[in-house]
Amino acid sequence: TLMNLDTSNIENLINQGKFKESLVEINILELKKKEDFKLLNLKGLTYLKLNKFENSIDYFTRALLKKKNSFLTLFYRSAAFIEIGDYTKSLQDLMAAESINPQSHEISFNIGFVYSSLGKNDQAIEYYQRTLELNKDYIPAKENLIKKLN
Repeated sequence: TLMNLDTSNIENLINQGKFKESLVEINILELKKKEDFKLLNLKGLTYLKLNKFENSIDYFTRALLKKKNSFLTLFYRSAAFIEIGDYTKSLQDLMAAESINPQSHEISFNIGFVYSSLGKNDQAIEYYQRTLELNKDYIPAKENLIKKLN
C-alpha cells in the first residue's frame, strides 16, 4: 500500500531554519518508509542548509534514482556541487534542469556562474545575457555581466 506521507511539519521546520530538528523528524519517517522520494529530497535539502554538502549530494543522488527528471532535485544538487567546487558535475545537473525548464532564470544564472568559475567567459556572458532575457530585473546577472564585460 502506498502511504501518503505528511511532510508539512518537516517543511515548516526547514522554513524556520530548524534543520537539526527536521533531520530528527525525517529519520523517524524514514523508519516507516525507507527510500521515499520526498523524504530523500527533504534530507538532501536539510543537509544542504547545514553545509553538509557531501551528505546532501548523497541524498539528492538517491532521490534522482527514484525520479531522474526532478527539476528541483537537480537544481539543489547542482548547488551542492558548486559549494564543493565540482563545477563539471554542477554543470551536468544544471544542463539537465535547463532541459526540463528552459525558462528558469535561476538555472540560467547558475550556468553562467559555473562557466565563469571554469574560466569560460564567452559562455558565461551568453548565459548572463540569457538570464536577463528571462528576467530583466535580476540584479546578480546584471552585476556579473558588467564584471565579465569589463
